[in-house]
Amino acid sequence: MPSAEELTTSIGRFPADQPLIAVPIYNAYAHVVECVATLCATLPDQTPVLLIDDASSDPRIAAFLQSINDPRLLVISKPHNTGFVESVNIAIQIAQRRDVVLINSDVVVPPGWLERLQAAAYVRSKVATATPLSNNGAILSVPIRNTPQPGLPPGWSLTSADRAVQAASQHLYPIIPTGIGYCLYIRRSAIDIVGMFDTAFSPGYGEEVDFCQRAVGYGFCHVVADDLYVLHHGTQSFGHDQKKQLHQSHDALIAQRYPWYHPWVAEALHANNTALAECLGNARRALKIARVAIDATCLQAGVSGTETVTLSLTAALAALPDRDFALSVIITDPYQRDLLASHAHQIDSVVFMYALADGERFDLIIRPYQIYEPYQLGILRRSADRLIIFHLDSIRNTIPHYAKHVADWQEYRALTQLAFLQADGVAFISQDAAQEAKHAGLQLPLDRTTVVYLGLDHLNVSSIEQPQSTEALNGRPYLLMLGAAYQHKNRVLALHTLALLRETYGWDGGLIFAGPHPAYGNSVADEQRILREQPDLARHVLDLEAVSEAQKIALLKGASVVLYPSIIEGFGIVPFEAALAGTPALSTGNGSLGEVIGNAPFVIDSIDKTKVAEIVWQLINDAQAAERQRAWLCDRASQYTWHATAKQTIAFYRHLLQMPLRIREWSELDEYDLRMLIESSHARIPLPYAPLQPKSVQTMTRWRRYATSLLRMLRLAGPLVVARALYRRMKWRVTSH
Repeated sequence: MPSAEELTTSIGRFPADQPLIAVPIYNAYAHVVECVATLCATLPDQTPVLLIDDASSDPRIAAFLQSINDPRLLVISKPHNTGFVESVNIAIQIAQRRDVVLINSDVVVPPGWLERLQAAAYVRSKVATATPLSNNGAILSVPIRNTPQPGLPPGWSLTSADRAVQAASQHLYPIIPTGIGYCLYIRRSAIDIVGMFDTAFSPGYGEEVDFCQRAVGYGFCHVVADDLYVLHHGTQSFGHDQKKQLHQSHDALIAQRYPWYHPWVAEALHANNTALAECLGNARRALKIARVAIDATCLQAGVSGTETVTLSLTAALAALPDRDFALSVIITDPYQRDLLASHAHQIDSVVFMYALADGERFDLIIRPYQIYEPYQLGILRRSADRLIIFHLDSIRNTIPHYAKHVADWQEYRALTQLAFLQADGVAFISQDAAQEAKHAGLQLPLDRTTVVYLGLDHLNVSSIEQPQSTEALNGRPYLLMLGAAYQHKNRVLALHTLALLRETYGWDGGLIFAGPHPAYGNSVADEQRILREQPDLARHVLDLEAVSEAQKIALLKGASVVLYPSIIEGFGIVPFEAALAGTPALSTGNGSLGEVIGNAPFVIDSIDKTKVAEIVWQLINDAQAAERQRAWLCDRASQYTWHATAKQTIAFYRHLLQMPLRIREWSELDEYDLRMLIESSHARIPLPYAPLQPKSVQTMTRWRRYATSLLRMLRLAGPLVVARALYRRMKWRVTSH
């Protein structure tokens, strides 16, 4: 075997701009053969490779090295086993003015690896080292973050996996605390200033960390070659006891020398708003089926538009024929699992919200409706690489009647604005809903918004259950109003219409209201006042506060006309549901209703009870007019499918993947954002609304005390712990009332 001096002379015949590839070797014969073979197959002809045998005890190693007949491969055999650190220093000395690339002998590299690794190392002048992604790469492990795996993901070869990672890369080259020695490009400029590896870390473990931290002190940095993926088998160079002892002693030495290092690594391990997290997510999605979750925590036994949207979108996503993602559903209570029973065979998993607080993570979380509590936004944002929120309407933003106190309304508006700032994308369910949000001051870059119309093919008319309470009508015909008793639904107009139908046209029918009574902003008091003034009318009105899906279908099919005189809607599903159930529906053409219904034969264009009663009477008595109205709505409904909704949602997600993250740490939120979090965690303490009442010194003092407490918690415990605490506090608050 040649001496170090002879090797230095031999390396001199290679071009000066070529780095020296150094491969320290100790046993692991099969891996050594594989590593050398891939280096020979992938390196340019003028790139030198130095194989350093650290006195391997396996005789096959020496025989293999002696059999090598490649002019690029140079071999040096150490007479005694002195460890990895000394092997690296030998390579650094022999390389002279060249860069050095350290390759573990249990690493397999793909074609074109050196060019990409070198490009990362030279992306900036201050870069000292560059490390590629790997299956077994500590904080650079892919596809499972921070979880090294012994081999490649199932179904992948190294070449195909590397190509997928390269195609998905955004070339972010994120800065990391330290380079990692399994495949490490070290620039000569850093070696010249920092020096060689410290033998205090012999025989191994921690030596590259020490080198990298010394480099950081001089202003260098360490980056990830996020377009390169190598296979690292992870051969054990030391026995278990020796390895444990080396880890403990060398970690202690690192902590003593560089007290910032371990906290820095902890941040890199868990932070989700960094370039490192982004590049790991890109690579993970390239190598593994993406995890998509639907937030279905809104599900209740009753029927409402929000539940309909959530269940229908879940079913449509699950049924996509070319689905390349695993679909999970997030719930809060076991009974919600029963509401998903009909889709259970299509859903890959059901996840409870507390699992998100404990670290469960998804590539995409879809919230098919607005955010109502700060803790919801906090947990969803922390648990998703991408978060899409469906903004169904701006009704609660623009109508203060629907809040208990004005402060509650102001908080909801601020929370909605915060959600727009935190979400990666917002989907509106109509052009009118998007325009309304803009008028309400909810700003978002246009390339982060989209209009995704809802589907209308979810109605199952075969499931019918007649509500027993309808027996009070004694089989007489009835008008139907479906939906919660919010004032904007205009249920009062339905009462006036019924009264005119009975008085003017002698119609012997009734009226059924089907929908819950909201706690605030409902029209129940106005309705009761009208019925008290007209006691005869009251006998023909039936108010069902909650109905099941099967009962809803029965009511729709049995109605003479379905009324929907709403003043504002985000979309407006009910008229189409009625038509698909075989019943004509009459609605206003306001806002989104005019957009999705179009120029229907009959529309309430004026809230004039006389005109409305006239149209309803025509629909009741003129079968041809009723059929024209129903056929028009059915034709319009055929243009809106949940399949199209699901495809547009996933296409929007793919679009957002090409855009930078918008995540902000909780500690970076403004005062009002923090106040809302504090309100969630101190649910029993009446916290004044400091940003809304800046003149109150007492309020501001109280606010600052809570803010300081929360910031301290964030700093000491971390944002995930705080999010979990807020969730548990809110859950306790709900169950204790």
